[in-house]
Amino acid sequence: MELMGIADEGAVTIDGQIRVTQDLGWKWIESRFVEVEGFEKGPIHDIPEEAFDQVVAKLEESSVGIYAFGSTICNWQKTVETPFEVTLAEVERTIPRMKRLGTKFVRIMSFKPDDDAGTTPPEVFERVGEVT
Repeated sequence: MELMGIADEGAVTIDGQIRVTQDLGWKWIESRFVEVEGFEKGPIHDIPEEAFDQVVAKLEESSVGIYAFGSTICNWQKTVETPFEVTLAEVERTIPRMKRLGTKFVRIMSFKPDDDAGTTPPEVFERVGEVT
C-alpha cells in the first residue's frame, strides 16, 4: 500500500510540501498546486518551465516523488460549453511533465454541471473519454 496526500493542503511551497510529506514518513505526493520561490503558485502542469525545473531538482534531492498529478483537466472551472481546446491544451502540458517525473497517474474531473442538471450531458462522457 502506498500513502500519499494532496500536498498543497499541508503547505504551499514545494519545500514545505516535501517537508510535510517526509514528516509523515511518506515518499509520495499527489501534486496539485505548487509554489516555487520567485514564481506564482499554480497547477504543477501550468507553472513556468523554470519553476518546474526547480520542483524536479528538489524532488530528486529529497527522494520524494509525485505519485499522481491532481490536474485541472476537466475540472469545475470549466463546463462543457468551455472550448474543448482549453482541456486538450492542459492534457498536452501535463503529459511531458508526468513523463519527466515518472508519474503514471493523473486525477481529472468531469466538468461543472449546470445547477439544474438532473443528468450528466452526453458531451461530458465524450470529452472525458477523449482525454482518457
